[in-house]
Amino acid sequence: MQKYNLIRADSSIVSQTLGKPVEGLDNRNGKKAVKYSIAFDGVLPCRFNVYLTKLWQ
Repeated sequence: MQKYNLIRADSSIVSQTLGKPVEGLDNRNGKKAVKYSIAFDGVLPCRFNVYLTKLWQ
């Protein structure tokens, strides 16, 4: 895989966090959610994003 320099990514949407989030993605059931995305280059995590607003359709 190093020949191609591939980056693996994974995302999770979490609706229950330690506290009740005021901001976040609307789950249409009154709860807010947070989307976490992390990228891994084969050795270490290379990018981490937290999404509180919907960027997709």
